[in-house]
Amino acid sequence: MVYLSISDIIDRSWELLKKYGLVIVIVYFAIVFLQNAIGRLLAPPIDIDVLTTALQTNDIAVIEKLYLSNPFGTIVELLLTAVLCLGLLNSMLQLAKGTDSEVSFSHWKLDLSVYVKYVVVDFIVNIIVGVGYVCCILPGLFLQARLGLATIHAIDCPDQGVLDHIQASWELTNGNSMTLIGLRLVQFFIAIIGIILCCIGYIPAMVLVFFSDIVAYLILTRYFERMREEASDATETV
Repeated sequence: MVYLSISDIIDRSWELLKKYGLVIVIVYFAIVFLQNAIGRLLAPPIDIDVLTTALQTNDIAVIEKLYLSNPFGTIVELLLTAVLCLGLLNSMLQLAKGTDSEVSFSHWKLDLSVYVKYVVVDFIVNIIVGVGYVCCILPGLFLQARLGLATIHAIDCPDQGVLDHIQASWELTNGNSMTLIGLRLVQFFIAIIGIILCCIGYIPAMVLVFFSDIVAYLILTRYFERMREEASDATETV
């Protein structure tokens, strides 16, 4: 079993942010802008004050009314966001692996089946985690820690099925639940710091959060370890 270190994950993610952050931030900003623009066209704007109050009081009826007032627009917006984010995460995954040195539109040129499975996995995981948070904070954190890598696995192993991705995340995170819960809390504070910085730092903060999930995934799949072994073998052969 591979043991995770939060400090190691954040350090690696910070180095990736410094190296590739500017381009990723620009792409992510474009995605957020496009998402908001299409959201305004297809779905009515959501009253943030009402939504905040509903979340604080756990008023499910109000939350459903806000998001389901235009179900078609909401669904299209969510699907578009998932598709755009898939390409972004794929770019970040390849950069973290070192298989690519720059963001490319080819990272979005994937088979339709990959997009479908990614959207389905993301939907299932969000439902399960959402139920966990409705029940209590701790079950939600636990389920998010155990299932949070399923979408990355869906991108990295596109030939596998939906349930395989969810099972893979569950198995990879076995033994590291508390560390991953701690990582989620650190990610939360990183996002808060980004918001505090006049909201300008929110997108770079979220890029750092995305990289930290990817780095955690690569550590758990022993990717970096395998790369070191291959480099060592190549050196010995020479």
